[in-house]
Amino acid sequence: MTRRREPSPAGASAQLPLRLVLSTGRRFENFEAPPGNVELVEAVRRVAIGKPPARVLVVGDAGTGKTHLLEAACA
Repeated sequence: MTRRREPSPAGASAQLPLRLVLSTGRRFENFEAPPGNVELVEAVRRVAIGKPPARVLVVGDAGTGKTHLLEAACA
């Protein structure tokens, strides 16, 4: 059985799945959020449980925990 793909809206590109290999042990509970990033961690946590805000953009320098948050959300 072939699954039919719905056409993308005009001007939109198809989404491509990311092939991630998740590390073990990265969870929200062991993420040490800097004092000003508690709100960001809560926004990512809401995305993980299916109650996302309108948009979440996670940016930062190397070593600031972006991958940790992604893997915590996936776990």
